Amino acid sequence: MKWCIIGAGGIADRRTIPAILRDEGSELVAVMDRVPATAEAMGKKYGVPYFTDEEEMLKAILSDAVYIGTPVFCHKKQIELAVTYGRHVFVEKPIAMNAKEGCE
Repeated sequence: MKWCIIGAGGIADRRTIPAILRDEGSELVAVMDRVPATAEAMGKKYGVPYFTDEEEMLKAILSDAVYIGTPVFCHKKQIELAVTYGRHVFVEKPIAMNAKEGCE
């Protein structure tokens, strides 16, 4: 499974990306972070293309799935965008800001 990361710092760097790299059936293919320095640092650290815009990454990089590790207020838009591009989504909890938004 080829993975893109949206929100490459924090928990993604400490837990998610190392888990992807350990799994024989998974491959990290790109990282994205809104903070340019973080995007560049994570891209260089893991040897993959890096982006500061999630849609730009999804257009440029073929992947099977997207991990979303951003602040909760970003989740809904990023989930919808990833699904629009036909990606499976693994998102940190909570999935949305409230129950209503989660059901939309």
